[in-house]
Amino acid sequence: MIHFRNCLTALPLFVMTGTAGLAADATPEGAVRLTEVFQTYLGKTPGVVTVTPAGAVYDLRLDAGPLLAKMPEGEGTATVSPLVMQLTDNGDGTWGVTQDQALDVKIQVPGEIDMSVKVGSYKGTGVFDEKLGVFTTSSADFTDLTAVQTITTPETGQSHSEYSVASGHIDMTGSAGATGGADLVQTFNMSKLSQTIRAPMEPGGSPVDIILTADTYNIDGTMKGLRSHPVLGTLAFFIAHPSETEVKAAQEDLRGGLKEALPVFDSMTASGLLTNVAAQTPIGPVTVARLGVDVDANGLVADGMAREAINLDGLVLPPGLVPEWAAALLPEKTALDVKVSGFDLANPIGQMIATFDLTKPEPLEQAFLDSLLPAFLPNGAVDITLAPGETVAQAFTLGYEGTMKVGPEQQIPTGTAKISLKGYDAIIAALSGAPPEVGQQMLPALTMIRGMAQQVGDTLVWDIDASTPGTMLVNGADLGPMLGQP
Repeated sequence: MIHFRNCLTALPLFVMTGTAGLAADATPEGAVRLTEVFQTYLGKTPGVVTVTPAGAVYDLRLDAGPLLAKMPEGEGTATVSPLVMQLTDNGDGTWGVTQDQALDVKIQVPGEIDMSVKVGSYKGTGVFDEKLGVFTTSSADFTDLTAVQTITTPETGQSHSEYSVASGHIDMTGSAGATGGADLVQTFNMSKLSQTIRAPMEPGGSPVDIILTADTYNIDGTMKGLRSHPVLGTLAFFIAHPSETEVKAAQEDLRGGLKEALPVFDSMTASGLLTNVAAQTPIGPVTVARLGVDVDANGLVADGMAREAINLDGLVLPPGLVPEWAAALLPEKTALDVKVSGFDLANPIGQMIATFDLTKPEPLEQAFLDSLLPAFLPNGAVDITLAPGETVAQAFTLGYEGTMKVGPEQQIPTGTAKISLKGYDAIIAALSGAPPEVGQQMLPALTMIRGMAQQVGDTLVWDIDASTPGTMLVNGADLGPMLGQP
């Protein structure tokens, strides 16, 4: 996870590439040259770029207001507080950067969205490397982050959200990537988080409030092989070509920039942990002691991969929501880890970049889009992997893992799985206290499932083999006849 501050700061610093020959001390001539470099990418609209020499530093002010004022009437309004920072020329191709300010962003589209984001205080320091196009070191602290958003849609009506973070700290380091680009490592720690969501439970219904809180939210992230220069160059392209007409006229330049930016990055990871999560809901309070989310993904490469893992510990539901007989069956801890692989993003994205024509009503014709599926799925299917995980309750521990191959050319998904269960007798004992209509439905099914299991110590195991289309073996037994299949 790469924090927005680094992206916002990196663009103006990126455009300084080639200015390392400036003297270490700030001078009026140096300020003029810096202004001209920034204006090459941000335009010459008065008031957008202001560079002022101030002793050993250059005071930099970037104000998007004059650009946002040019938005076509009726498409909405946006205001962004100017970015203010001090730049120090280290004389070796790196720049010292400091920032100390409040931030305020507002976006309004009549009848669709009304959003504001504020940061009471943002203080950061770092060293930006022109050659890498990223910060080699960066550290920042913020306080009083708030975000308020109202979205209106014809289907669901109006929904409202208010989000706040009391304080946060960000550290980042950057270095040259082994295969090109830059490698980034970042930690992001926040405390005292709160969110209030007000939305109808169903279309046309009355809105209800759900209040979410957490003590802390900590994220560790990495990114390998970030192509920062071409990525930021593409962003600079759109700043330099603000209108649709200008973009269309320069679409070949855009095409070249997009090609150069591929695959954007090689891979990324993010591991987040929320502590003491609480939700006030219409049915009562729900709490979770720890909630972890891990994400892995490759960039726009031929070896496509995306993974997400969720780990939940200490789930407590509202009193009275779960009947007494079922209390021992309520999961208190669960781990789920799913990965999707076997797809290709480089080929179809490359074809789209080479083919689009922004001067046509449909930049990509439907026939072309339909032809991309074989490029996206070179093997005709994706592989889904469920890593070993478990769900734990007072009465049982359920383990699971497996693989599956799914694709448009397969009428029936194929794969294998292994399921294990400790506590079968405790489940039966709990169901003995259930209402008759519940027990009469579940006990026969559980008895049948128990009969297919293999006993391994105190654990029941089901090895499932569905690797042949139309066939399912459980511990070697063919379920076809049982299911009425030939």
